[in-house]
Amino acid sequence: MSKTMYRRDSYASWRDPSKRSAMAVVPLILEWVRPASVVDVGCGLGMWASSFSELGVETVHGMDGHSVPTGELLIPEKDFITVDLSKPVAATRHYDLVVSLEVAEHLPGGAAETFVQTLTSLGPVIMFSAAVPHQRGANHVNEQWPEYWARLFAKHDYRAVDCLRPRIWNDENVEPYYCQNMIVYVREERLAAYPALADSVLPAGALPLSLIHPQYYLKRSSFQDSSLKWWGQKLKHYFLAVLRRLRLIPRA
Repeated sequence: MSKTMYRRDSYASWRDPSKRSAMAVVPLILEWVRPASVVDVGCGLGMWASSFSELGVETVHGMDGHSVPTGELLIPEKDFITVDLSKPVAATRHYDLVVSLEVAEHLPGGAAETFVQTLTSLGPVIMFSAAVPHQRGANHVNEQWPEYWARLFAKHDYRAVDCLRPRIWNDENVEPYYCQNMIVYVREERLAAYPALADSVLPAGALPLSLIHPQYYLKRSSFQDSSLKWWGQKLKHYFLAVLRRLRLIPRA
């Protein structure tokens, strides 16, 4: 990632919502996967990574770019690996669980396949989410529907498992973008090792993966309504000013 991808204060603003969400979601994935090792790719300050550690995972590492203020990490600095996620990352070890949440949309579209290749090289189970079109956020340059990512994972023989969203959809402790976008991908040859996940595996090409959380729908609707009112007032004042200038109506 670019050294200037985020402002320093951006990480702090995400810390509490991410940590709160992690403490609600991590117990679920631990129940199904039971990992002894986890890597969080695009970990920021390590909100999710630290939650895995706190809940007993023995080995937890985080990967992210140079812009992360390492002095504020929630995981030991020795467990943080500085990488450029827009380029191939050589896997020096494998993990039982790979996590990458709301990261892929920050990378250029041309880096999407490389990023998925990095994730699949790190482990057989990937907990993944990425912003959908019009979700909006800081430096979102490649917002895509989940089907886009599912096709990229399928090239590496990873199957989409929609096990988390039904469990967290109405959980107010979990941020809506996680509820809406979080899908687990599992290497097909390893599905039998995770029977709880295999029960929720989706047939190849199954639709729909794309969902919009009600909170996002309402937020966008409210934004559109307020924008229309604002532009309506602006246009009204503009045309009144033109008509007065042409002396077609009296000056106020």
